[in-house]
Amino acid sequence: MVDKRVFILGAGMSGLVAGYEFLKKGVPVTIIEKFEVPGGLAKTIRYEDYYIDSGPHLFHTSNPEIIEYWKELFSDIFTMPSLYGKNYVEGKYFDYPLTEKTLEQLPNELVKTIKSEMSSINKDELSAAKNYHEYMEALAGPTLQKMFYEEYPEKLWGIPTKELSPNWAPQRIEIRKENKPFHSDQWSAVARNGCGHPFEVLAEKIEKLGGKILYSEEVLDINYDNNRANKIITDKQEIELKEDDIIVSTLPITKNSQFFDVDCSLSFRNIILVNLILKDTDPFPDDADWLYFKDKEVIFHRAGLQTRFSKSGIPDGWSILCCEIAYTVGDSISEMSEEEISNKVIEDIVNLGFVERKQILRTHTSDLGPLYPSYRVGFEMELQKVVSKLEKTENFYFSGTLADFSYADFQVLCAKAIDLVEMIENTGSSFNRVQRMKTKITNFNQVIDIAETSIGENFRPYIIGEIGICHNGSIEIAKRLIDMCSEAGCNSVKFQTFSPGRVSGEVLDARYHEDIHSLEENLSELFDRLIFSYEETESLFSYAKSKKIDVFSTPFDIESVEILESLDVPAYKIASMDLVNLPLIRRVAQTMKPVIISTGMSTLGDIEEAVNILKEEGNPNLILLHCVSSYPASFEESNLRVIKKLADTFGVITGFSDHFEDIFLVPAAISLGARVIEKHVTLDRAMKGPDHVFSLEEEKLKSLVIQSDAVYQALGSGIKTVSSSEYQTIQKLRRSIFVNCDIQKGSILTKEMITIKSPGIGILPKYIDLVVGRSLKEDLKKDHPLTWEVI
Repeated sequence: MVDKRVFILGAGMSGLVAGYEFLKKGVPVTIIEKFEVPGGLAKTIRYEDYYIDSGPHLFHTSNPEIIEYWKELFSDIFTMPSLYGKNYVEGKYFDYPLTEKTLEQLPNELVKTIKSEMSSINKDELSAAKNYHEYMEALAGPTLQKMFYEEYPEKLWGIPTKELSPNWAPQRIEIRKENKPFHSDQWSAVARNGCGHPFEVLAEKIEKLGGKILYSEEVLDINYDNNRANKIITDKQEIELKEDDIIVSTLPITKNSQFFDVDCSLSFRNIILVNLILKDTDPFPDDADWLYFKDKEVIFHRAGLQTRFSKSGIPDGWSILCCEIAYTVGDSISEMSEEEISNKVIEDIVNLGFVERKQILRTHTSDLGPLYPSYRVGFEMELQKVVSKLEKTENFYFSGTLADFSYADFQVLCAKAIDLVEMIENTGSSFNRVQRMKTKITNFNQVIDIAETSIGENFRPYIIGEIGICHNGSIEIAKRLIDMCSEAGCNSVKFQTFSPGRVSGEVLDARYHEDIHSLEENLSELFDRLIFSYEETESLFSYAKSKKIDVFSTPFDIESVEILESLDVPAYKIASMDLVNLPLIRRVAQTMKPVIISTGMSTLGDIEEAVNILKEEGNPNLILLHCVSSYPASFEESNLRVIKKLADTFGVITGFSDHFEDIFLVPAAISLGARVIEKHVTLDRAMKGPDHVFSLEEEKLKSLVIQSDAVYQALGSGIKTVSSSEYQTIQKLRRSIFVNCDIQKGSILTKEMITIKSPGIGILPKYIDLVVGRSLKEDLKKDHPLTWEVI
């Protein structure tokens, strides 16, 4: 009998798939959905003779696992039309993605300029881009950027592109020879009977397996205590949670933050849909199923024909046009009534010449609420802070576009929901254990040399500037980072060395990214793009040596170890993710060079296995770095006392690999015994890439080095003595015995004749009982010190 129950908040793709997967594993599930139908942001509202989609939405993916999953789950409800999108600019249609043919509408000289700019992309400028505007100008050239990548993004996201994160920018821009369907390179389908039909099917399967779906019920709050949720409060009931019960929320991260009293400055762009029922017209060109509108005078940014996706169940002669309007709470659109918004949409669509007013039979307006995460420059830092706090609640999980603050399509949401259930139900599946071998050493060195620098308790902290992948694939940026670390006073710089295919392109993260027209990279593509050749690596190492700074690397595979050995690196670093990669650790240990291992995502048992590999190979040069593998990490989860725990448990030199956004944890780490400090470095935290946001820029890095050295020196020897700088203070401020009146030679001292005051040039106060009753050898004036020479 299963004691655990799962309560899922929201019946969209994420919630329904998670519920279905839990039920297949025998776990009871209750789903709470505020709308009267399933589907979340992809629901279908049905009327007597037609239906209205929130969308329309497509199912598309290149992942064979997801394709088979959908086919099995939804059977034959899909159809696979060829669908096209276009940009509508001043009465002209431009293919999206752009084609040679569509550019023929522009003057020849302008086309030449566009192609010339696109062919002369500066890789370094692209790598160094700090916002969407800079990235797109470097990628597409200023002309194309201005035409298609400025006004529309600003209209959609509600902020200037210079305030939009470069991590939202597409990876590549191409001008195709011919126009193809938008998802021509993928498995792509739509549901015949509305975008909500698959979710209605899935909801039925869930109910057949015994799951409950509570429609038209809104979650208002979650009570919690001691990092555990204990009650769900809806507008209809209060649900007491038992000890083993868990919650999976697909609600917006902002709402989840409110439930658990987490400060959250993240925000969304909300969406209003206005659907127009049209009679005797299909207003768009045959090869334009939806259009993008950058004109800010037009209230909607996108309009699509639902009836191009599927006409099943729609009366003959009807077209349904869905207009999407983005707004931010508090702006002018949010203050408009539904009637005003509907009238403005009608006015715009008529003025654009697509329909006549008499052809509009009726309208349907619906406010979907939050949809598009506001990807402002630096949002990653705030996101990680919020996520780390939400994850502290032991029985609370979250997944989905709104919950993850990650705009994603169905394939991503489906994959994440499947994996979340697998992770919850099989928490130990990723751990492995190996047979112990006889060890060759029992104790590790307490002083370790990297190149010409000694590391240990009685030596200054060894500062590593972790360049990692913050070079964005640019040799020039890498050299500038070496310069920055050298000038700041770091002891070393460190890179990452790996072979193609470091991350699977087929599972987990690969399924969490869109690959439409290569607009977004998954991790596999990202890492493969950032690989330096042997010659490039060699030149960077030589450059670092010319700057009188140590240089080494983190290898992620044995082949990379061989490359680094040929370059005669002075040390190796093992990343937290490879703490369980014992074959890699064994090969590195065999070099007999210093091995620095980060210990994020691990238990003491995991660390012990890695430590024992070095013992087995007889390598006594081990340094363990405490690490929290969140990027960025929060100070609440930093748990710095682990630094001393590692030293006491394994008898090694310890350090701190710090992923926190600032530097104030480092002095604390040093005071707890850390003698190696690793910090990521960047030229600018706003640059595109996953690591820049929590990395240190030049001035912060300089402060880190100065503070680290100062804290180390301030620790001293631990032997309590009077320091040389205190002697003058002793003379000025220490207390001693004075006389408080004129006293003649031969007088007997009484307590009334003496007092205690500064400076400390007389007899110490502790001897006051010894001087009382003694006679003076000479006269003594008032307010003068009493010394041993005069009594």
